[in-house]
Amino acid sequence: MQIYDVGTDIIVTVLNDSDRSAHNISTASPMIMLMTRPDGTIEEKTAVLNGTGTDGKLKYTTVDGDMNQVGRYQFQAYVQIGTNINYSTIFSVVVDRVLKRYVG
Repeated sequence: MQIYDVGTDIIVTVLNDSDRSAHNISTASPMIMLMTRPDGTIEEKTAVLNGTGTDGKLKYTTVDGDMNQVGRYQFQAYVQIGTNINYSTIFSVVVDRVLKRYVG
């Protein structure tokens, strides 16, 4: 990814703790993507299902201002189904610089 990327889908899978199979998150609410920037700040982003949710996948699509630092970002999904809270594994991505930012 590059700094200032907009419209990039971050897709993660929530797994069952017992056997590491995909957790059915089709009825989850809320669905949050936790985003940690290189400077350590953490933001909660609203995520959506990536399909039906039976495969445990949800996504967050980056918007202007999300990827505003060069360095390592970490993402982790948080979902609640009834009284149960589940997290995805942590997904890391390195955001690189650009030579010049174009705004169109």
